[in-house]
Order: sequence, then structure tokens, then C-alpha cells
Amino acid sequence: MKNLKPAKLRGVKSYGMLLAASNEDKTVEVLFADHAEPGTPVVLEGSSADKDVKKKRLSVDRFFEIPLRVKGNTVYCGDKALTAAGKTLTTEKVSDGEVG
Repeated sequence: MKNLKPAKLRGVKSYGMLLAASNEDKTVEVLFADHAEPGTPVVLEGSSADKDVKKKRLSVDRFFEIPLRVKGNTVYCGDKALTAAGKTLTTEKVSDGEVG
């Protein structure tokens, strides 16, 4: 994964994003990475979050094209878990569902 470029959303420049997991039962849970400092790159498991990640940024439109899912309370992109600061991103309430 790559960090997002700042984007103008509804006329306001945004430097961050709030993601939530949801399931068919309409349970919604905001994803937190309390262990990571703001601006920490989110990467696929097995990838390194070296300083070059900050140079590779995604547009907001491209980011929303990437399918993210929760399986067994772990957030995935394809078959790889998402990590931040070396720790897997997990959910408490949504065990299986989509992220958006």
C-alpha cells in the first residue's frame, strides 16, 4: 500500500482518511491503528515501510478502486493483511465484511 496524496474533498483539502468496516448485519466499526503515529504508512504484510513509501502516493480515486475486506477480524487487501508500524490492522466488532 502507499500513502494517499492530499486531495480536495467537498472543497476542503484533506490529508487523511477515516475507514470503517461493515457487515451484512449493518454493524459499522471505525478502523483504528492506535499503535501507529499519524502519517505511518499502511503496507501489505511482508512489505517494508521504508522511507521510499512516502514518495509513492495514491490518488483518492485510485485508493477507492482497491478492494479491502475484513476476514476473521483482520483487514486484508487481496490475500495479504494490512499492517502499520509492524502490527496487523484488526477489528473488534466486524469479523467479516467490507472496508470503505
